[in-house]
Amino acid sequence: MEQMPTWRDVGGHIVLSTRDNRIRSVSRSRVPGVSDDASGLLRIDRGVYLDLHYLAGLDGPWAQREAVDMARTRAVSHRSGPGSVIHGESAALVHGLRRYAPSGDIHLWHPWRPSTLARRLPGIRVPGLAPIPECRVIHHHRWIPPDSVRLIDGAAVLSLEATALTAAMSLPEEQGFTIASAALTELSHFDRRTQEVCRVREEEVRADLLSTLEGSPPTAAGRVRARRVLTLSDAGCESVGEARLLWILRSAGIPGLKTQVRTVRGRRIYFVDIGVPGLLLAIEFDGLAKYGSGDHQIHEAYLARDRRQQEIEELGIVFIRFLWSDLADPERVVATVRERLSRLGVPDVDR
Repeated sequence: MEQMPTWRDVGGHIVLSTRDNRIRSVSRSRVPGVSDDASGLLRIDRGVYLDLHYLAGLDGPWAQREAVDMARTRAVSHRSGPGSVIHGESAALVHGLRRYAPSGDIHLWHPWRPSTLARRLPGIRVPGLAPIPECRVIHHHRWIPPDSVRLIDGAAVLSLEATALTAAMSLPEEQGFTIASAALTELSHFDRRTQEVCRVREEEVRADLLSTLEGSPPTAAGRVRARRVLTLSDAGCESVGEARLLWILRSAGIPGLKTQVRTVRGRRIYFVDIGVPGLLLAIEFDGLAKYGSGDHQIHEAYLARDRRQQEIEELGIVFIRFLWSDLADPERVVATVRERLSRLGVPDVDR
């Protein structure tokens, strides 16, 4: 699995250029491998650079793109002035939450109504990566939960709870669902091995988030959407793919779906991505990341997956597996699961 960059780690590899073109780091320390003439630096924004040596050392293009997004967010936050707060999808990036289809846009909240703050950051060409297009800086000024601003490594950021709320209110439902589910995982300290305790905490966190949402103005944009997203979110989603699959099924009205369903086979305990307790059905997402990177590692992981499935199937459980390519056709995914549930005698649900 790829080693993902962190907000603090990226901050330690950003450098700023002063007017006399001397290079200094945000943390006022020299960045290893970066010379005073700015060789080995990637320009993020006017006067803001990211160490290319650090970027090249990350595992894979996804991790590198996340680092660039963090560097861009840091650059904009650094220039935004007092009172500005990293918001929504960008706050999720700071907290290290899983995000589905990240836009690359930077979201900031201000205590005033923005007027002349519209701005874009230029596109970036990174050696060995596809060109990264320009991104927008999106300014928000409407309601945020009270006392929800935190200082994280020098930047004002919404708290984890407020991040879940504002993402659910401001993003398309599926994207808000992925972030809210990831926030529930963190806030409930979810561990599938101790679900009895974790699920109680999950519901307590959800109730607190919904209560905070009810305290927002009745006319607050996205309030109804956020209520639906928070109600359907699930701390048991372990990846973006699982969250997307669960969203497709739950938003279609398929009832009774649970994540991390415990299955016992002799002395072995397995956890199924998605299932319906009491039904002999396992619904799983197959993403490449879970199987490693090298050919040998991937081969061994597939063998282990097949052995696991065989043992579970000996209990009479039927598997349905979906790939990323399958999730591009949500209607087909829903139809496949409905058909299997129908065979198991589950009454049809509202379509």
